[in-house]
Amino acid sequence: MTASEMATPMRTGPDPARWWRAHPLDPFLAASLALYAVLHLPSLFEPPWHVDEAGYTITAWLAAHGAVLYAGVWNNKPPLLFWTYELALRWFGIGEFGIHLLSGLAGLATLAACWAIVRPGWGRRRAGAATLLGAVLLGTPLLNGDLALPEDFLIACTACGMLCLLRAIAAPAGRRRVGLGAAAGVAFGLAILYQQTAIADLGAAVVFLTLLPGRRGWGTLAVMAPATGVVVAAAIAPFLVSAGARNVGFLLVTSFLGYTRSTLPLAATAILPRLAAGLLWGAGAVAGRRAGARRQLLWLWLGAVLLVAIAPNRPYIHFALPAVVPGVSLLAGVRIPTRWRRGTARRLAAGIPLRVSAGISMVVGGLLLHSISWGVYTLGLTGGYYPSFIAHAVGAESTAAYRASFGTATLAQQVAAQWIDDNHLAGSSTVVWSSDAWVYPLAHVRLVLPTSNLNVDEAWLGSRAVLRRVARAHPSVVVTTAAALASWPQVERLLGSGYHRSFADGTVSVWVRRRVIGAGSGTTGAG
Repeated sequence: MTASEMATPMRTGPDPARWWRAHPLDPFLAASLALYAVLHLPSLFEPPWHVDEAGYTITAWLAAHGAVLYAGVWNNKPPLLFWTYELALRWFGIGEFGIHLLSGLAGLATLAACWAIVRPGWGRRRAGAATLLGAVLLGTPLLNGDLALPEDFLIACTACGMLCLLRAIAAPAGRRRVGLGAAAGVAFGLAILYQQTAIADLGAAVVFLTLLPGRRGWGTLAVMAPATGVVVAAAIAPFLVSAGARNVGFLLVTSFLGYTRSTLPLAATAILPRLAAGLLWGAGAVAGRRAGARRQLLWLWLGAVLLVAIAPNRPYIHFALPAVVPGVSLLAGVRIPTRWRRGTARRLAAGIPLRVSAGISMVVGGLLLHSISWGVYTLGLTGGYYPSFIAHAVGAESTAAYRASFGTATLAQQVAAQWIDDNHLAGSSTVVWSSDAWVYPLAHVRLVLPTSNLNVDEAWLGSRAVLRRVARAHPSVVVTTAAALASWPQVERLLGSGYHRSFADGTVSVWVRRRVIGAGSGTTGAG
């Protein structure tokens, strides 16, 4: 090395510490992220209890061990959800810790995107209010934010997509706008690969860009739409080959139509409110196209996800999760006009259709939740959720009592799974005659039905077809609950044709085929 080279200072890469000093984390955002982390912490230690998470876990576990998704094991969710679950299972094993850790990271990303959406238009204080409220709604069990459902993951993608879209239309024409438009498309594509309902978020973005004055959104749309299509097609195409177009089409498209048709009655009281909300949403999109871009996009986004949430007429509180970011952002942006300038009344009137549309959807959703105990259940769960976690953490509440606080059926399923594992029946062909299917992944047993949730098998195949499949499969183990036997009396005949009740604990029983018992499995007598 020459003297001149030695005298020349060496170039180094970017200094992370310098970058953080130049871009400090705003205290309002930091407080929101910290609040969310604290509220979400107990979810990492929940027992396996939620029915949907059981289905996603066993689907991911089987797919990781050679089963072909949509052929060897059925599920009506796109593949990215199962890839995420598989990642959690590989890193942390079967249980709630890994999947809830990843959903928690998605929640943090969602809040950061919410901050970035609100901050440029309405200031840091309003952005802080939005993210603090969002932290409460996303971090607690109120809307099932403690779980790892598709909605818990896709909200991060849709929020980032909307953020990129807003920045794209604000950027000058050129490489930056194209890049942001493509990033928005990728984000929406990933959201759809978590759950098909994210098409509503994409639809709101498309309508918004199409109606922007002066066609200034068309360039962004021309980049965003193909990017979304490429991402979705790249993920789905391999399954069209491995599982067949018929299976993929049924599970990812047709089953959702049947899912809605089975619960949405063809009655004026059910159809007219949804129709009115949809028509008003379309009218509002046109009427408010010259309003502020940020506010118009948020209203379109909120209305679209609420319409999708009430479409199937099912009272599931987590359907409301995708509405959190646009909802809290709009609340943060509320301004009461103090002086009526020219055009103020016209601008307010232009926003009425979208507001009424969202209002109708919220009323319909509220009535659905009020009609049964599910919505009240999450309120009750949240009330005891944190005291129970703290009591268990300090040793004032036993593990069994803590698990039972999530439901006695949950505890029974875990006891049955432990018994199967202790008696060396892992890998056995098994049918869990219940919609609570955590036994499958916890005991590492082999599924003989298309899906782990028996109620889904019955809905898709019919009860007779399910019984025929089970009879042909001759499973080694059958797990029943008292409620399932009351609903399926035909199972008694199946169990009487060669099964022995080898274990019973409360409402759950484990039946083992007699030949398996004779082979030395160690399963003799009832527990």
